[in-house]
Amino acid sequence: MILEKPATANLFELLELKDIAEEKHLILVEASTVNYFPVIKQIKNDIALIGNVHIASCNFSQYSSRYDKFLNGEVLLVFDPKKAGGALMDLNVYNINFMVGIFGRPSEITYFANMNKGIDTSGILIMDYISFKGSCIAAKDCKGPTSVVIQGDKGYIYSNETMNKASSFRIVLNDGTQIDRTFKDDKHRLYYEFNEFIHMVDDKNYEYAGEMLEKSVVISEIMEEARWEEKIVFSSDSKLTDLQ
Repeated sequence: MILEKPATANLFELLELKDIAEEKHLILVEASTVNYFPVIKQIKNDIALIGNVHIASCNFSQYSSRYDKFLNGEVLLVFDPKKAGGALMDLNVYNINFMVGIFGRPSEITYFANMNKGIDTSGILIMDYISFKGSCIAAKDCKGPTSVVIQGDKGYIYSNETMNKASSFRIVLNDGTQIDRTFKDDKHRLYYEFNEFIHMVDDKNYEYAGEMLEKSVVISEIMEEARWEEKIVFSSDSKLTDLQ
C-alpha cells in the first residue's frame, strides 16, 4: 500500500496501519519524493566535505492561491483542521523529511506557528541535534525564497530548490572551492520513488520497506509533537486516548 504524504493525519492512524501491514505481511510505504531523489542521496554522501555541521535550515514558503478565500471565510482543504490541513502538514513535512533523512531524529523540537482559525498558516520548527541546530520554515500565507542551507566549519551546502523536486545543489568550501552537483534529466519527479516501490514489491524487500516506514513514523511523531505545542487539533485526533 502506498500512502500519499503525509502518510496519515496523526501518529495513531499510522501505527494502526503499520500493525495491520505487519500482521498481514504487506508492504506499506509513504510516497514522499524527498526520500528517493538522487540529489538527497548525494547531499548525504557529500556532507562530510563541509566538516562539522553547526546550522541546517530549510525554507518552503509559497503564498497559497486559497489563502485570500480563507481570509474571507471560505475554508478550503489546505486550511481545514477537519482535513488535517495547515503549513506543517502540507509543506513543512518535506523539510522535516529532508532533515530526518540526512541527520536522523532530533533530540528535541519546538514549533512556533502563526495561527488563524485554529490552523497554522505558517510556522518555524526548531530542531535540536545537540551538536547543531536546525530550522524548518514553511508558509502558505506569505512567499519567500526557497532554500536549503547546511553550514559546517569547513564550508556549506546550498540549494535554491525545495527538496521535494530538487535537481541541483552547490558545495562552497572555506578556501573558495565550489563544487556543483546537478541531476537534471527528462524523468518525471515521481519516477525515483515509484521505481523504488516497484523494486520493493518485486523483490519482496520487506526490510527496506520497513526502514522507510520507520522513518515515516519518526516524522509523524515530530509533527504530532509540533501540533500539540500549538494546540492544532484535527477531527481524527478524537481517536487518541492521550490527547493533550
